[in-house]
Amino acid sequence: MSMSIGLLLPVLLPIGAVIGWGLTRIPARRRGVLERRIDTMMSSRPLSPAAKQDTGVRMWWLERLARLLKMPVDLPLANVAPPILIFGAGTALACGSSWFGRGMTPWPLSIAAGLVVWVVLIRGVFAWERDRYQTRLRHQLPDTIRLAVSTIRAGLPVIEAFRAITEEMASPTRDEFLRVEREMALGSTPADALLALNERTSVSEYAIFAVSIGAQGRSGGHFTETMQTLAETVQQRLAVATRAKALAVQVKLSAIIMCVLAVAAALGLSTIRPRSIHIPFHEAAEARAFVFAILLLLLGVAIMRQIIRAGTRD
Repeated sequence: MSMSIGLLLPVLLPIGAVIGWGLTRIPARRRGVLERRIDTMMSSRPLSPAAKQDTGVRMWWLERLARLLKMPVDLPLANVAPPILIFGAGTALACGSSWFGRGMTPWPLSIAAGLVVWVVLIRGVFAWERDRYQTRLRHQLPDTIRLAVSTIRAGLPVIEAFRAITEEMASPTRDEFLRVEREMALGSTPADALLALNERTSVSEYAIFAVSIGAQGRSGGHFTETMQTLAETVQQRLAVATRAKALAVQVKLSAIIMCVLAVAAALGLSTIRPRSIHIPFHEAAEARAFVFAILLLLLGVAIMRQIIRAGTRD
């Protein structure tokens, strides 16, 4: 059993590294496809069959894996650490988990547990990066909308409002609206460019912004009043979310104490009476019970964290 997993782990480690490297190459591949299409359009040549095929269809499984892992492929500024480093650390920890459990469980179950650890760790890091990026965008959104409203109220077109945002706002809003300007330069309407921004960032307020601009462009209306109301609503939501997170500090502290208490009690008891606690790593049944207890503890941590996030979600 241990011989099988001992032979498999050196193979799984480079496989995980190659998959991680392929996922980090998705943005560069998309840029290359877009540049080839732009060159074809500028040269007025028909798109070749090879270029039509080179649209990411051959890498569909990498795209789906990136969505499963919540990898911010379209949000390079959201990365706190290089993605290749995250994949490398996740792969190493997953292989270490499989190696640790090789003597406690059958090797297929140990490999499956390592795969679960790989997905959970990498997905958790990428989800944290994406949530952090969305929070920064939402905190800058009221000032962004007010700047756009004041520019349009002065009689300037929407494109000038976006240019003012790229000049006056801080990152990451500035960088996202630079992408909006580039998409408009390629022929997108302001509403379509903002909807694409909403799809990239999953910030729903950008969709309301896009619908308001589209409606104002088609039939006119009280655009500035609508945007001013949206800015005030976003600011109120941020204030409520901040207050809810402040009130949840006590709940988070209780959850941390409950999680740490079991480990602290075990360490204290083993210090007072060294022979009272013994982890039988060499006995299969007791070792499985120990691993099962650890998994239940981690499951409890995940459930409490999800309850807290659901209660403080803005």
